[in-house]
Amino acid sequence: MDPVADARALVSERFPTALAAFLGGGVLSDRRTPTSDLDIVVIVGVLPAPYRESMTWRNWPAELFVHQPDTVGEIVDTGGHVMGEHGGVHHFTVGQRRGLGIAAREPLYVIATEPATQRVIVGRNDDLLRASMVAKDVNWISVAPTAEPVRAEVKIRNKHLAAHAMLYPTSDPARIDVRFDEPQRAVTPGQAAVFYDSDLVLGGGWIVK
Repeated sequence: MDPVADARALVSERFPTALAAFLGGGVLSDRRTPTSDLDIVVIVGVLPAPYRESMTWRNWPAELFVHQPDTVGEIVDTGGHVMGEHGGVHHFTVGQRRGLGIAAREPLYVIATEPATQRVIVGRNDDLLRASMVAKDVNWISVAPTAEPVRAEVKIRNKHLAAHAMLYPTSDPARIDVRFDEPQRAVTPGQAAVFYDSDLVLGGGWIVK
């Protein structure tokens, strides 16, 4: 069987007016994926909404991703090497491992997403660790805004075990520089951060980076 020829035949039959198509998946590496051998990204000019379809084509387990040009971006590693295509950064979250649509010799995770460039950056588990972060739109609840560093426990998502950290004020009173005692996994821009002193909620804000 010729995976390239079979993938080309699928696109030709189902999407004769496609603008472009890309092939990925287990056939392009020496490691088989658990769900598909062919990952085919098809770019079409008019589409009500991007979609994904699991199928079998000429005995190949396949994943079909159909998109318009403005929703497609690159999946790259931490060195900037292109590893595949995707259908919009809104489909990915920091820390995600499954459903990336790429094949690799080791487990890869979403390290960051870049909505402006539609790039998804993937890397190893260790690449998810962050020693610091910045929170914006900080609202102090039980204490007044401080001009001095504050010791606190910080939760960066709902089920996260609060981590010990120092909170440092910045030139913007609505922003705080958070520096963890121990690096934290999957610090995600856009999620809420809450600051505690034991059971007392000091305040919170939104993670910027």
